[in-house]
Amino acid sequence: EMRAAIHDNGDIRRFAQSLRCLSKVGTELSIETTEDQLIFRSLNQSQSAYVHFSFHRKFFHEQSWRADDEPIKCRVNLKACLASFKAVSSMSCFVIDIRPDKMYLRFRIESASGLKRVYTFDFEQQSNVLQADFSRDLCPNVVVAPARLLSKCLSSFRAGLTEVTLIPKEEQLLIVSYSDAEAGNLQNQLQTESAIQRSAFHKYHVSPKFYNAEITFPVSELRAMLSFCEHKDEDIHLFFRATGDPILLSNNADGSAWCCADTIVATLQDDNDDEEEEQAATQQAMSQSQYVSSQASDSESLLDDHYQAAAAHNYHDRQQQQRQQQQHHHHHQQQQLRRQHDDNASMVSASSGDTHSMMSFDSRATAMSKKKQQQHRHQRPQNLNDSVSSDAPSSAASLSYDYTGGADKRYAGSKRRLAEQNTDHDDDDDDEDGDDEYDSYVEPTPQAATMSQYPDAKRSRNRY
Repeated sequence: EMRAAIHDNGDIRRFAQSLRCLSKVGTELSIETTEDQLIFRSLNQSQSAYVHFSFHRKFFHEQSWRADDEPIKCRVNLKACLASFKAVSSMSCFVIDIRPDKMYLRFRIESASGLKRVYTFDFEQQSNVLQADFSRDLCPNVVVAPARLLSKCLSSFRAGLTEVTLIPKEEQLLIVSYSDAEAGNLQNQLQTESAIQRSAFHKYHVSPKFYNAEITFPVSELRAMLSFCEHKDEDIHLFFRATGDPILLSNNADGSAWCCADTIVATLQDDNDDEEEEQAATQQAMSQSQYVSSQASDSESLLDDHYQAAAAHNYHDRQQQQRQQQQHHHHHQQQQLRRQHDDNASMVSASSGDTHSMMSFDSRATAMSKKKQQQHRHQRPQNLNDSVSSDAPSSAASLSYDYTGGADKRYAGSKRRLAEQNTDHDDDDDDEDGDDEYDSYVEPTPQAATMSQYPDAKRSRNRY
């Protein structure tokens, strides 16, 4: 918990003026407490301006926070806090109360007429607080001038001016209204210049190498700072370096006052510096591209070596697979040839046995047929005419004639027909070999006469 009180109307106005100066820059108020200070901070939306106010514990008439208390870091709405100081001229007492356990900030205001007002604001806890990295000891150029003098110079510029340019020279400081020639606005074409002699400053320390340097920054932050310094008729301190570096506006030289106000504003970059930076950036980009291209070439060579090694390995694998497939195919062919050879051998042995049996069977059948033919040839009558022309044959003779004579009749008829054919052929031409058709004739066997052709043969045999 932190509690502090101000009982002087002048100090209350100074406290309210600090809030107005902060509201010219940002919309949020960051509050931080240390061992012996209460600090207010604000940052604009574009982060080009930063305002820092520090109130020492001696600034307050009453204060209740201790050095060993845990620091408070919170954030509240700045416009809401500023609205509580509308009738600041009639205030006789102001009390600020911060309660981190209940998450609120409270303003207690008492007027000279005895009217008391209380304003309570909810705040948000902060773990980190933004701070500007800027040191006034590193600035070679310092200009100290009365706040009223600079306010009088700025009063001659038009109201809608947004930026001003400071041009330090050896014997004077020029304040010029900045206008953009490419904007095309007629109001921006109006350019105002104000010169302040070196003798009018309380301190004018500018390095010769920074003569004619153009320091351009927003004029709203400068006017807010001048308004705060004018309240106590204080001097304003300007700390700056080269073009494009931030400029510090402060109400004291070393920050040892009970109420310290610092405003850090960004400045515009010079066109020449932009060209130099662009050239440097281009050279750096070219060097980086060359380095990247060299790395890319090295990586490509490494990839080529890797791809070549992988291709050689794949080729070796494919060759080995092809050899294995050829060996497997050759082995399979050999197995097939062995099977065919074994099958052919078995078939040859079986066919030789069958041929031998068939030949023996054919020889036996031929021998039997020849033997039968001879037997039937001996049983024929010597003279066919005698057997046919007998008038009164016996029953036995007739039976034998009926059984064997039918074949002889056919034989006689075939022989007679063949004899007639031979006589006809002999009249036309002779045979080249000298053999007649009769010699090539094969006598039919008596077996050609079956029992169905001679139904009475069995009966006559039984009778015989």
